[in-house]
Amino acid sequence: MSTRHNLSIVIPTYNRANFLDILLEKHINIFRQCDIPVFIYNNASTDDTDLVINKWKREYHLITSKTNTGDVLITDESIETALKLSNTKYRWLLGDAYYLSSKLVRHVSGIISQGKDVDLYILNLNNIIKDIPSSICRNNNQLLSNFSTIMACVSCQIYHEKIINSDNFNKYKGSSYLQLGITLEYASGKNFCANWVQNFSVTSLKNKSLEKKNWSTGKSVLKVGAKKWTEFIFSLPESYSTTAKLIAIKNFGKQTKIFTIQGLMLMRVRGNLNYASYKQHSKEIALMVDYPFVVIIISIIPISLLKTACIIFTGLFKRDKIKQWCFNE
Repeated sequence: MSTRHNLSIVIPTYNRANFLDILLEKHINIFRQCDIPVFIYNNASTDDTDLVINKWKREYHLITSKTNTGDVLITDESIETALKLSNTKYRWLLGDAYYLSSKLVRHVSGIISQGKDVDLYILNLNNIIKDIPSSICRNNNQLLSNFSTIMACVSCQIYHEKIINSDNFNKYKGSSYLQLGITLEYASGKNFCANWVQNFSVTSLKNKSLEKKNWSTGKSVLKVGAKKWTEFIFSLPESYSTTAKLIAIKNFGKQTKIFTIQGLMLMRVRGNLNYASYKQHSKEIALMVDYPFVVIIISIIPISLLKTACIIFTGLFKRDKIKQWCFNE
């Protein structure tokens, strides 16, 4: 590969041919204009994923792919394999439900082309972080407390090959946050430089034909969003302070909006929060919300009553949100 290719896009995928097709349709011209190669790892899909990949290979010559012909890997192993499939200095992990604007890609590729010695680029997500301007971060505790929620998103980190080659993957396999764990492990106790990009955001890939569902709207929301997140944070090296860890836990609940009042009400309406599930995860929830007793109250409100109240409220004040409450969108 030409030495001019310092940045690549890395896409792990499994049985999401429709998502991958629309993702590439939306981005291929952007990648072509910026001369960015794309590496796709097909994790033993049984749908038309390979057909979609071959279709876009004919459109863009800088697409490289590998298909797993064996047993399906867990998500964390698929991410690791995809990142190691690329051979560029910087690797932008991209989930198939996200969109990168032309301005964002041009901005990042422009910075990288300047040859600055940066270990990691962190990208904003839906403009969640508004109060921290673009800057360089060299403190691992600030990295954890300020940016861990954003970095947990599959598409908001661009890794230097040093992070990939440090091979910290095994420690975080099965954690649900491997893509964040390898960075925080690498940044622990050493000189580290991260470039935070506040003014451009990764956003959601929008298309009416895509039915988007993930752990945050499903039955595993408390397991992944409370239990696994808390366990993951406390498993980090001792070089991260307890204070920074506690801030990271609480920020996750607020910034993802999963453990805000509205998020908890949505969780209850969807049938994913009840008193039994609250009790099961009460220790983690106590670290994530300011008023745990509010969670108890929401967990015992009859779903039909809560849904009616939410529909009335959104009908009066936020009509565009009615579908979200009624149909769990």
